Amino acid sequence: MHEVLNQNLFFIEEQVGLLRAANNYDVYNPRTQALILTCQEENLSFLTKITRFTPFKTRSSFHLKVSDNEGETLFYITRKATINPHVTPIEVYNPADQLIGRVQPQKTPKNSFEVFNSANEATYMINKSNDQEFVFSEGSQTLANISKKWAGASKELLTSADNYLLQIMVTVPPNEPVRALILAAVLCIDMVLYE
Repeated sequence: MHEVLNQNLFFIEEQVGLLRAANNYDVYNPRTQALILTCQEENLSFLTKITRFTPFKTRSSFHLKVSDNEGETLFYITRKATINPHVTPIEVYNPADQLIGRVQPQKTPKNSFEVFNSANEATYMINKSNDQEFVFSEGSQTLANISKKWAGASKELLTSADNYLLQIMVTVPPNEPVRALILAAVLCIDMVLYE
């Protein structure tokens, strides 16, 4: 696992762009404000680009690549086009195309996700604790807190871009695959619930 994933604080900022079909995010170290990761959708098909400008945007497929500053891919997140985006699983793979896990939106409770490990075991949950907060947990143990941050009036009113602060608990050991799943979960929350 890449050493940057061993950090415990991440600030995820959705890139703003007029008439942009792709979803792109920058990830910063909030302490140093240094850019540490980029998350980009590349090579969108013509049909996906067109769909992104319709009411069916949330039903389109996506393939989001998470890379470090040198362009090395850490993992990628993918979902096929769907009729119901709130029940279709999102898969997370390492650069060797090996499954790290799946993030499965749930119908009940609303705005929650079940997270499966690479052995397809439902091990983790993401629950919305209030209007702007999510908790990533394993049983009764909190592994991470995700906070949706206000982006400012001009950004909030004119775009759908959102910001998130991710805090991974110090109890999560370094180099654990769940760290990639936790970071992927933030992107899944944005793309499923807030697009």
